[in-house]
Amino acid sequence: MAIQERYIVDALGHRIAVVLDTAEYERLLEELEELRERDEMRNYDPTKDPDEGLTLRADFRAKLLQQEAAYKAGELKGKPLEQVASELGLDDDV
Repeated sequence: MAIQERYIVDALGHRIAVVLDTAEYERLLEELEELRERDEMRNYDPTKDPDEGLTLRADFRAKLLQQEAAYKAGELKGKPLEQVASELGLDDDV
């Protein structure tokens, strides 16, 4: 299907806007989204840390450091992943 566009021009005849059929506009938006997804997949690197460059909120970071210190001091006991999965009924997922 050929694009049938119309232009809006200013007083000097310069094109300042394009008028497209609604269906054509929607098709172009879908195609743009597909191209963006394809570009994201092309740039995806499974070896890269997905959290790289992100920063934690100060209160959340402080809580994590507090929990880490408590764990290292023996105040908290961790559980193996397999045990947690079993307790949650997720044995097959681990």
